[in-house]
Amino acid sequence: MRHGIIVYAVPPAVPIQPKTTRPQRFHIVRQGESLSGISREHYGSAGKWLEEKGYVKSEYAVQIVRHGAAAVRELPATEELAQMLYRYASSTAVDCDDVIEDYFTIDEVEPGKLHLSALSGDEQIVVPVSRDISDASRVGWSISGAMGRKGKDWRILEAWNVYPWVDRIGTTSGMAYRACIGGRRR
Repeated sequence: MRHGIIVYAVPPAVPIQPKTTRPQRFHIVRQGESLSGISREHYGSAGKWLEEKGYVKSEYAVQIVRHGAAAVRELPATEELAQMLYRYASSTAVDCDDVIEDYFTIDEVEPGKLHLSALSGDEQIVVPVSRDISDASRVGWSISGAMGRKGKDWRILEAWNVYPWVDRIGTTSGMAYRACIGGRRR
């Protein structure tokens, strides 16, 4: 007993794992850093790395870099739209009969409306949005989130992110993307 504290020499309840695992590589997002900044810095090297490792042919590596550069130019606009959709969904919450969590492609934009298609199905969804949101939206971009139906009307319930492409990158077709990602109803 030292200074009123009792110290017992007891083995740990769970054996300590030896350090045989490899350290994980990750990118620490620094203050003020955005997805577009990170992408701008790393996209070109990704295409080169894939080619060097033999994962893609050189012509595909060139496409990856080219498409990546185009996507990086659109990222600030998609980040802003994602924030607008998040604020809009938070302010217009409703109870719904049917909810779909998925990736939704923007098929058409009208003033105050977005025409969406869920990647996991053939359902066409038209959601009302503010004029600012429809002005900022682009055909071909995709939204990850949840859409809800109340009666015949659809609403944006949650918006997690907006991506500047789905089918535009020549490396992934929409059907393969649907098969890999899928969606779920809750």
